[in-house]
Amino acid sequence: MNKNIPLARPWLTGKEIEAVEEVLESRWWIQGPKVEEFEKRFAEYIGTKYAVAVNSCTAALHVSLAALSVGARDEVIAPTFSFIASANAILHQNARPVLADIDPKTYNINVDDLKKRITKKTKAIIPVHQFGQPADMDQIMDLAERHNIPVIEDAACAHGAKYHGKNVGGIGRAGCFSFHPRKVICTGEGGIITTNDDELAERACMIRSHGMTSETWIRTVSKSVKLPRFSVLGYNYRMSDIAAAIGLIQLKHINEAVEKRIKVAERYNRGLEGISGIDVPFIIDGVKHVYQSYVPKVKPNCKLQRDELILKLKEKGVASQAGNQAIHLEPLYQSLFGYKLGDLPHGEEANQTTISLPMYAEITDEEVDYVLNCLSKLVT
Repeated sequence: MNKNIPLARPWLTGKEIEAVEEVLESRWWIQGPKVEEFEKRFAEYIGTKYAVAVNSCTAALHVSLAALSVGARDEVIAPTFSFIASANAILHQNARPVLADIDPKTYNINVDDLKKRITKKTKAIIPVHQFGQPADMDQIMDLAERHNIPVIEDAACAHGAKYHGKNVGGIGRAGCFSFHPRKVICTGEGGIITTNDDELAERACMIRSHGMTSETWIRTVSKSVKLPRFSVLGYNYRMSDIAAAIGLIQLKHINEAVEKRIKVAERYNRGLEGISGIDVPFIIDGVKHVYQSYVPKVKPNCKLQRDELILKLKEKGVASQAGNQAIHLEPLYQSLFGYKLGDLPHGEEANQTTISLPMYAEITDEEVDYVLNCLSKLVT
């Protein structure tokens, strides 16, 4: 039995290498026909009019904010307990990240705390679908609509997640997904923006490619001469056709990948029921959690604190890590905005008590049981 169990492992369906070879032989490697096809298929999957592929979810968040003209002296609200890119994208637009506390059960943004942080300067709200569980989008959208504030869903972890039957990424003004190797489907690196907003989609296409009004592939297949013009500040955030080709294969198997993860989570849940000191993830009614990460909580009565448990699991060949970080306690945000310990207590508690266990589509029952057995011996 393998005693070197990684935290995550990309799932290969068997067709990715062939798809990459096809792109290599085509000699069109960047922002070409495969990217265009991937955008179309991903938009169809989410149920939006548009999808704009980029080279990371960080880029997707940045481009979405830029397309909404968020800038200096504007404020954007995001949860403190998230990967730091959720807030860094706001800084990239010279805007101020206003960090909100989280719901201590779901680890998603706390709507009551969100309400308190809305000001006349608030230009966007970025709820994060943490670990693959949708945020409370009904309340968030109702609040945003009352204040006329666009919502950008950080759906980096949530491919295939549903909120009351709706695909996340198709609820707010825009949705931003990641295709990092830890995600449900991956392209190596990559990201995408989903939206029903015509103007946002058009601006996003320009911003991702140096601000060009017509990209190279479009000009190549056009029957007329289309010279590029540069009317907005843009970046080189384009996706490669190599990544898109992998994404197209992975997208065909997304439902299978999600179901495999749910079954792994269910096995963890059953196994952890008899292990004192650890709480299984809390799931709200009416959502489909896709478990990009499986993140239980180490309770105060546990024999080992979270960091001690991570080190002990490592000794036994099991990779694990903290669930996420409390962004407001990172040195950059403390130095820029004066955040201190005690400002956002639920995020701080999650920062100290959550543990991410091995989760990927190909993990075996035997490997999950080995992780559970290690946990049982360590904490009971």
